Amino acid sequence: MALTEKQKNFIKVIGESAKKDMQTSHILASITTAQAILESGYGTSELAKKANALFGIKKNGWTGKTYTVKSKEEINGKLVWKTSVFRKYDSYADSITDHSLYLMTRKVDGKNLTYSKVVGECNYKKATQALQNAGYSSYSNYANMLCNLIEKYKLTQYDVLTVTPTAVSNKSDRIDVQWLQKRLNACYKGNLDKLSTDGIWGTKTAEMFKAYLKQVGLPVKNTANKQACNYLKKGIVKKVSTSTTVSVNTANPVTSNKKVNKKIALSIGHSILKNGECTSASGVVNEYKYNKKLAPYIKKYLEKVGCTVDIINVPEKKYTSKSSEKTYKLEKINGHKYDMAIELHLNCANGKAHGCEVYYVSSKGKEIAQRIDKKLGTVFTDRGVKTAQLYFLTKTDCPSALVESFFCDSKSDYKIGKNYDKIGKLIAEGIAGVNIN
Repeated sequence: MALTEKQKNFIKVIGESAKKDMQTSHILASITTAQAILESGYGTSELAKKANALFGIKKNGWTGKTYTVKSKEEINGKLVWKTSVFRKYDSYADSITDHSLYLMTRKVDGKNLTYSKVVGECNYKKATQALQNAGYSSYSNYANMLCNLIEKYKLTQYDVLTVTPTAVSNKSDRIDVQWLQKRLNACYKGNLDKLSTDGIWGTKTAEMFKAYLKQVGLPVKNTANKQACNYLKKGIVKKVSTSTTVSVNTANPVTSNKKVNKKIALSIGHSILKNGECTSASGVVNEYKYNKKLAPYIKKYLEKVGCTVDIINVPEKKYTSKSSEKTYKLEKINGHKYDMAIELHLNCANGKAHGCEVYYVSSKGKEIAQRIDKKLGTVFTDRGVKTAQLYFLTKTDCPSALVESFFCDSKSDYKIGKNYDKIGKLIAEGIAGVNIN
């Protein structure tokens, strides 16, 4: 049966949105689009119409809006109707963002990432099978159903990485390595055979990469740093003079210290509980400890432009649960006439993701988030601004933003992030909306 115009438009809209999401989530757009088609019936399901939910993700700790509805599930080989509580969104875009976040962070056992073999996989057949093996759907033929849709509607056309990686190595995920292989095939002008773009960093990929570095006059290394990635993106094939070398630092020049005079609550995400447990993520660097050290740098620069900054840090080893963190922070912020509230976090995924992103819920919060994201995006891969129903954003009584400066389990990110003064200055400039000397 031929597709209707509405179905064609649904695939195009969701495909482009999934492509945009793929730049930061590293989840194949073809997978996201096929799941949306299958699970929402091209946007005609009750969940899609009433809750903007394309994927039927159940509540599972979700603190935002929900929608209760009956849906079919396969139990012991039979399809049965079951009433469940699902997540509800303000838009399809929010549904796609949360779907990716769910796949990137879900830990059924509380320790291991459930969908680690989906995130970063460049082969859609392997990714769909990984989804099924991880128990994403109750359908026993879920992987085949997705593959059939991907092949029937040529959804791999949306699997295009347009955001240049900041670094690629043999430890990067396959989507980044595949991008490198494609660019090497286009830019390398020697006698080596074309690479198979399978996303696997093998001896042939390493050999061609080193040959390319020699070709364009860059130092020969085992990792494609930001400069090498920029060369490949721009299609540079010859040595360039020093005056035209691509600069790693693209930050705008500092020009003035215009007075802003805002009262700002600067909250440090997470805490250390009474039993000594740290509630934050940890990787190359501990999220909580990093932001506790970073906050004074941000305050220092904000005070240069006339801002009053109160650092909100939950007392260590005082409370017994995460919920106490929330209560403490909200009592410190609400009712105190702050112009804005900012909370500091670091992301964490599978050790292969990287970049900055900033969350918001209100229109004013979005403006703040965009400014901060733009500043951090000069040194990290820009994952963009996103909306999410997080308590810090929904329960504070002033415009707010939640900053995920980089991935705490990314070595390349932390290599940049460990310059606390620089990162603090960038965030402060984003908060204030002015350049700071």
